[in-house]
Amino acid sequence: MWVKTSGVSAVEIDDDVFRTILSFYPEEKLHESEFFQSCFSHGSVSYTLLRAESNKIFLPWQLFFLNKKNLKKQLKHINEQREDRLSAAFFTKRKGSGEHMSRRIVDRLIRLQGFVVSKKKYQKNSFCNSLNSLSPTDAANSLIEYFGVDLVEFRGKKTKREALEYLIKKIGAGQINVSRGVRVLLPIYQQIDKIYKNTSGFALKDDCLPFIFLPGDINPEEATGRQIYSLFYLLASIGINDYSFFIDQDLEVQVVGAKNLEKWKHDLVSCIILPTDSLTTIPTSLDDIMKMSDKYKVTPTAVIVVLRARGIINSALFDFLKSELNLSVKTFQQGWSAKISTSVKKFCGQEASAAINMLIRGGKLKSITAQYLIFGRVNKSQYKKYFSQIQNTV
Repeated sequence: MWVKTSGVSAVEIDDDVFRTILSFYPEEKLHESEFFQSCFSHGSVSYTLLRAESNKIFLPWQLFFLNKKNLKKQLKHINEQREDRLSAAFFTKRKGSGEHMSRRIVDRLIRLQGFVVSKKKYQKNSFCNSLNSLSPTDAANSLIEYFGVDLVEFRGKKTKREALEYLIKKIGAGQINVSRGVRVLLPIYQQIDKIYKNTSGFALKDDCLPFIFLPGDINPEEATGRQIYSLFYLLASIGINDYSFFIDQDLEVQVVGAKNLEKWKHDLVSCIILPTDSLTTIPTSLDDIMKMSDKYKVTPTAVIVVLRARGIINSALFDFLKSELNLSVKTFQQGWSAKISTSVKKFCGQEASAAINMLIRGGKLKSITAQYLIFGRVNKSQYKKYFSQIQNTV
């Protein structure tokens, strides 16, 4: 593959280097893009266009100019980090979606987690593994107490989004970093949209600073109420140090028929989201369910499956309400953040972004390193805006 400048062949790059780079995130199928298909067909690429395309797909253009040995070394390091974390990571994968899990998001959070933990001296997080041997009810109470969550205040929020923000703030103060998918900070092109849609919440294990990831803006089907449920579920996983199995697409529906540790975690979450003493009358209509959904800040689906799992409603009523919900479902879409600093805080998480901002303000973090941590690439114009916005924030 010849790289051309001003129409003249300047540097020859082994085609295998291109193929290796483009296959590092196999689920994205970058090699199938029109741009790279044209490059392979013609045996050449413009240096200017290669840099522009690399920027579009969030890959450092310099990778393409490494020899095989140095490229292998770079990718081996990333793979080793990934394998080390994912061997102990709670990971979600949509049923039947194959490998449609965004390794790119995982890699960015692994890099971010490793950096922050190495730069800030954390004490061991006492919440990790603290819920073992407790009943779901006792574990739920312990979780709420540890993070200082006021359930009256949580349920009193006007919207589910406000309730989610409240939870994330409380959890962050408990030394667990919650990050969210923000499309503006991720590459956006045709092949990757379905990957984002198939990427759900997960947690990355660390004894000091566990990471939780919620889909946020990248998945239009992940309603806020579902993210609240997932957040409690992932906290339960961290609380018993269990990172061993996958979540199906319909996480909340798994309450019915769940067994062993999975049932224990669902029971814990249901103790929090729908306390047993909250039911004064048995809901029989969709309107009843919607009111409970708004009151307890979870999805209507979560409400009916918890009621069914507890035997409060029978299977016939459950099936009726579920069909009614399917007919009334609306497409959900999170709004994008206008300020780049807000987007970065959402994606990196409040603990990680605060640590990075402190290093940036103190002049202890190189701008290139900072850009790779918060953007996943070099983006000088966005970094200039970000730098300006964080100067007067805590």
